[in-house]
Amino acid sequence: VVDDEQLSLTNARNILQAQSMRVTCLRSGKELLEFVKDNTPDLILLDIQMPETDGFVTFTELRRFEDREGRHNIPVIFLTDEDSSETERRELKTGASEFISKPFDEDVLLTRIYKAMAGRKIMDPAENEAGTDSLTGFPDRISGTEKLSALCESSRGVLLIMDIDDLGLVNERFGHDTGDRILVAFASAVRHNTRSGDVVCRMGGDEFVAFLADMTHEQDVASLENRLNEELKKETALIMGDDHGLDPGISIGAAFVPDGSADYSVLLKNARSALDTLVAGKKHGYMIYDPE
Repeated sequence: VVDDEQLSLTNARNILQAQSMRVTCLRSGKELLEFVKDNTPDLILLDIQMPETDGFVTFTELRRFEDREGRHNIPVIFLTDEDSSETERRELKTGASEFISKPFDEDVLLTRIYKAMAGRKIMDPAENEAGTDSLTGFPDRISGTEKLSALCESSRGVLLIMDIDDLGLVNERFGHDTGDRILVAFASAVRHNTRSGDVVCRMGGDEFVAFLADMTHEQDVASLENRLNEELKKETALIMGDDHGLDPGISIGAAFVPDGSADYSVLLKNARSALDTLVAGKKHGYMIYDPE
């Protein structure tokens, strides 16, 4: 993150570190050009209005350096205080991935970062981190299934299927960009409420599967569901406004892993059965699979 304003650096660092991203803060374009000689960040957030060397000049010098050294182009997102179509045209004409207005909106910042990284992975498959969902940063269906299967066989805990209610209506009424922001907000809420040893994967669309180790009581699932719904409710109000008229939230189907080994496919089927039973009667909440 390159910005001469300390507040912007602090805000960006706090938001990104909360998503387990490693962040380096620099105060000028000159510092960035020195930094990239020995370092290759995955992404650069570059402020436009800086003294001495502004963002546009820095960007041009960065690309010249990369071409001269035969390096891949690092994705760049411009940061700007200005709100004009002329500024936007100039930013995008340079070849930057995106631009973001300051002060930061956390969901907008994260969504555009994930999209910029997804674009890089499409353009440069050799550097693609296989098995990662580009929008949320969670493992995708294939790699996630491998991790979840291994955990179910070796650990006690609970397997959860989490579904975002009304996301389809959000996409229809507010557009897919807003739907993406809801997904990023959900992913952020999940990270805030799980531990490093837990595994969460995006199975596709609005469905996520998670294994939470050592969670063996219904009250734990109930507490998690309540926290996730409370956080998502606040975030959707910020994204769409208080009077958006929709009711996005989380529905969870859960199956506990008994002592000893357990088959992932059976547990997944059981958790889905609990989820289907829940959503047939109401939106939001949780249901524990019970064979009886």
